[in-house]
Amino acid sequence: MFARRCQSLGRWVALACLIGLAGVGRFAGAAPPKTGTKPKETAASKSLPVYEFLVKSGLSKRASPEAAVLRAVVTINRGGRRLATSTVKVIARKHQPETLNAIQAAIVNATLVEACETQKVGSLEIAYSDATVLTVIINKHYYEITTSAGTIRFTSQPLTTILHDLLE
Repeated sequence: MFARRCQSLGRWVALACLIGLAGVGRFAGAAPPKTGTKPKETAASKSLPVYEFLVKSGLSKRASPEAAVLRAVVTINRGGRRLATSTVKVIARKHQPETLNAIQAAIVNATLVEACETQKVGSLEIAYSDATVLTVIINKHYYEITTSAGTIRFTSQPLTTILHDLLE
């Protein structure tokens, strides 16, 4: 009987030791991060300046563009003369969802620039699913957004190409 109790007690002690070692091993593998080391920068950890500006301005991260109105002054040739005419193009999600998504991506991934003397060419108003409206002023050499967070100026070759194709 005594041997049986010792054997049972021995199993319990062995099990307790095994559980203790497993717990120590789990914590031993998780070393604290080294101080003074910089985390590796990835595309996900990089924040885009225009995106940060829009979020700071109150634009929801989940809002998607529903419609856009492009107003611009276009120079056309009529009868051998160059005439400046104004035009308005409406872009709706129902008919052109890829265009709206491309415009949004072109704005968010834009490159910041300094202001320079230039003329205003038109505007692009984008209505979002959360009922906010973003107005992008189209200047000859850059784009500009003014919100409660301030003014941001940027260039975007993809946006230039999209708008040029829409105005042709």
